[in-house]
Amino acid sequence: TAFVRFNSLFATTVCISTPLRFGLSTLKVEKAEAAKNLRWDTLQYSRRDLWSRNVIIMVLFVMMLLFWSVPVTAIQVLANLNTFCDVTKWNCEKVFGQNLMSFVQAWFAVLILDVWLISLPGLCRTLSSWQYKTTLAKVEQHTLRKYFDCLLCMVLLVSVFAGIGSYNINRFVHDLAHSASSWLHILAEGLSRMSTYFILYVLLNALIWAPLEFYRPGYWGDLIFDPSDRHRFSFSTRYPKIMLILIICLAYGAMTPLIWIFGFIYFAFIMLINTYQQTFCFIPHFDTGAMVFPIIFDRIVIGMHLSVV
Repeated sequence: TAFVRFNSLFATTVCISTPLRFGLSTLKVEKAEAAKNLRWDTLQYSRRDLWSRNVIIMVLFVMMLLFWSVPVTAIQVLANLNTFCDVTKWNCEKVFGQNLMSFVQAWFAVLILDVWLISLPGLCRTLSSWQYKTTLAKVEQHTLRKYFDCLLCMVLLVSVFAGIGSYNINRFVHDLAHSASSWLHILAEGLSRMSTYFILYVLLNALIWAPLEFYRPGYWGDLIFDPSDRHRFSFSTRYPKIMLILIICLAYGAMTPLIWIFGFIYFAFIMLINTYQQTFCFIPHFDTGAMVFPIIFDRIVIGMHLSVV
């Protein structure tokens, strides 16, 4: 059996009217997608039909980056116990003690940021589904791109500007107006100020989120909302976080070598977890045809360029 798809009525007519003994050299034969991988309701659309839809979705994605980055910046600048105590007029040091206060202060903003970003994979998957891709594998690939771009923008780049939040805004405007080169200097200063923050971010993922994957929290969520998807390894939501941790280690490894130790702990945990779960837990649902590797490679190269800058 074979699945044949024609992109136009002209191609269909030519194929029907061509004798096979003469037309084999003119027919384009490709490997058909598995039936379970196809999105049958989207096969009727050509690229020309979806051009306007893709433009609208791209605009929505850019708007999501902009509007989702605003609360991310607010969380990183304001989510600390000192601000909370000032607003509530509560003497936190007297209640918790200075040592506990310092410990909670260090983890508070990082934890709130990760909890806030939990909704990103679902939003990225929804936008990719609206693009009417013909296969589930293409939806996963586009979700991976969008989710990684969101993490790179909201966690890594926005954090630099959050680090500049402690910079004197008047001096920032004055320097930027008199010298364009000062913009890079200010960005570098903000980047260096966030090194401790990103060490805590890598530690949070290494000591909390990575070991938590042993219990497969996504399985229990899919068991309620989408039981048919509970045994599938969702690389579009797992790989971007791994790639982001690698880029953070590359970017901050030169100025804070200690982050490599915590990065090693994270990757040791995640390699053990992914190897075990992909061997004993997950069932392959569709084949991507090795198209995920170029996407991951391109994004890692972007991270290497950022680390050099």
